[in-house]
Amino acid sequence: LAQEADEARALHEADRLRSEFVSSVSHELRTPLTIIKGYATSLLRKNVEWDEATKLEFLKSIDEKTDELRDLIDKILLSAKLEAGALKIEKEPLLIAQIARKVVEDNARWSQNHHFRLEFPASFPVVEADPRCIEQVIRNLAENAVKYSPNGGEISISGEVKGDEIIVTVKDQGVGIPVQYQGKIFERFFRVGSPLTRGTSGSGLGLSICKGNIKAHGGRIWFESEAGKGTAFHFSLPVAGVEMDEL
Repeated sequence: LAQEADEARALHEADRLRSEFVSSVSHELRTPLTIIKGYATSLLRKNVEWDEATKLEFLKSIDEKTDELRDLIDKILLSAKLEAGALKIEKEPLLIAQIARKVVEDNARWSQNHHFRLEFPASFPVVEADPRCIEQVIRNLAENAVKYSPNGGEISISGEVKGDEIIVTVKDQGVGIPVQYQGKIFERFFRVGSPLTRGTSGSGLGLSICKGNIKAHGGRIWFESEAGKGTAFHFSLPVAGVEMDEL
């Protein structure tokens, strides 16, 4: 009877999680679709003559929301693969510092209020990892650091070696994560409830994807944060048995 009760509870929990997932996906997809539909319908109205500037503004909004929708669908599919353990990891010798530099250069182009700093020792080791996955992790963490540092400040990406693993840290001087939300930060579709998050775009999938990618590589991810003082995300990866001069 106890076993049957446990199985029933497990099934109930699985149904609840499935319902929450469907509800969250529906909500996140509906928002950009509603905006796209609204602008497209406006452009098709026969009884209104839009000037060229207004048409261009509508089309730009449709283009932006279409990109946002495509990105959201890609994240949902990736999240589902990670949840099912079906993500195919293609490892190769990787220099984390090079990926971090690329991410910093990309973010610096559109973020003028932030100062970016890279801190990787010259002897930083090579890791065996999927470059696409690791770049996605660093990029998600760096973009979050920018997004949740609305007043600017320094954002650093650093690396260190501890035993048989490397640790990469992305640190900001932003708004931080309130204590009451810290236990849920890696859950799918979870976003901190604050005026700042309500005013910024996001699916709530980025950090769960980061966790899934790092876990698939045999690493771990965690953070330290204080509201009003910033956040530091850390992730670890096993050190590869490849020397720098072999690359």
